[in-house]
Amino acid sequence: MSARDRWRTLRIRALNWEYWPWRIVYIPLFIQYFWHGLRSGFSFPTVLNRPYMEYGGIIEESKWQMVQPQEDPNWLSKSHVEVSWPPVKLHIAYSKRIERDLPEVASLLEGVQLDTDTLSEFSYLLIEQKQDPDKIAKDWIAANRDRVGEWMSL
Repeated sequence: MSARDRWRTLRIRALNWEYWPWRIVYIPLFIQYFWHGLRSGFSFPTVLNRPYMEYGGIIEESKWQMVQPQEDPNWLSKSHVEVSWPPVKLHIAYSKRIERDLPEVASLLEGVQLDTDTLSEFSYLLIEQKQDPDKIAKDWIAANRDRVGEWMSL
């Protein structure tokens, strides 16, 4: 190998981090990772980069284990998804015009409270089971009359 080829190879390896030893690449990332964890209040936050990829997390840990219903009847208990976000609340949005023109409807919408499990169930029935949205709503209301009654009485 000529001196020119050696220089070219050295330059390519120096400028492209893929050729660097893993310690040089990952140790600064680990330090930054833990620093952000301390700042966010999580001692070991989950990294959401490439969540679908096996061993796509930091320190080669999988963040998602998704088992499909076709693969296993116990797919739900064998699946897990890790995130670093705290639970969120759903807020029903409506226009100011409804508040002005239909205050009873606005009052009803203010009282609506749906948890994430219920919304997940709606999504599953709508997308996976291909059920009609009207049927989903009617069935849910029939099964939750007390809850809907509380919303109506506000």
